[in-house]
Amino acid sequence: MGKSKYGRGLGREIFEAAKTGILFQPFDVADCREFARSCGWNPPENCIQVVLANSEVNWSHSETYFNYFVRVGEGKYIIDVFRNRLNYELWE
Repeated sequence: MGKSKYGRGLGREIFEAAKTGILFQPFDVADCREFARSCGWNPPENCIQVVLANSEVNWSHSETYFNYFVRVGEGKYIIDVFRNRLNYELWE
């Protein structure tokens, strides 16, 4: 498996930042962009949009794709720790 450009993967890094309170919930693309830049990364705007949309808890997207976020409004997301507990334990 290749090395990620953005830490352990942009979706996972956003999840960890929100889980630890670095990124306040609910967050949007602008918040994630600011977080990424604070880490020294400069992902394209559409990369952040795709990560948030594809990582939303949407079980029909893919059974192998981690579902980190729950959409709570127009462009706003939160993490769902309960649904991510198994995924999180796999990372440790």
